[in-house]
Amino acid sequence: MQYRIDFAIVDASQNVLAFIEVKRRLNNMNAYSTCILSLSKVMAAIEMRKTTKKNCYFLVAWNDATGIVELTDKYDVKIGGRKDRNDWQDIEPVVHIPVSDFEVIEKCTTQ
Repeated sequence: MQYRIDFAIVDASQNVLAFIEVKRRLNNMNAYSTCILSLSKVMAAIEMRKTTKKNCYFLVAWNDATGIVELTDKYDVKIGGRKDRNDWQDIEPVVHIPVSDFEVIEKCTTQ
């Protein structure tokens, strides 16, 4: 993929309004105090914002809620990532975004 962020939000004339990274997490929103995202994704979002003057957002669908936060450079960086695939490339610098920073845009009821 040429661009590191998943989608551009556009208007009817195809003008870019913002950029958005989308993830699905298979746990409830408050299962962890933070939600992680690859540092390379955040760096790409910050560079896109600087270049285009358009905001970049991170949208997460948890089991019980969907939330959104603007991607900025204010978050802690640690080494982390997936360990279930035995792929050394899945361990990398990640940002820890406090779940409390997300604006809940939809509550989901689980059965």
